[in-house]
Amino acid sequence: MAQKINNTESLDQEIRRLQAKADKLEEKLDESLDYLQDNYSSMIMNSVLSKAAGGFKGGVAGTALSFLLGNEKLVEAFSKIANYLVEKAATGIDILADKLTKTKD
Repeated sequence: MAQKINNTESLDQEIRRLQAKADKLEEKLDESLDYLQDNYSSMIMNSVLSKAAGGFKGGVAGTALSFLLGNEKLVEAFSKIANYLVEKAATGIDILADKLTKTKD
């Protein structure tokens, strides 16, 4: 909570407090970014495969899906395929955008 500033000393204290708070927030942001970088592929695969599985929450299909999602090497392979497909799609869209926006001389 901001304090009432009456003089330069209280201003300096408030600046130090806010800088410390900013440092803590920056550290928390860095930790969150590191977590995201370490886990984004499995997060994407969990999201995609859970939607694809639909109602297979239990039973044999759900157990098999859970087993597959638990295999880190398989999730990484799916992630590589997904990244490759997204890059190809982005390249194609970029080429299409260039063709559509190109003006005739």
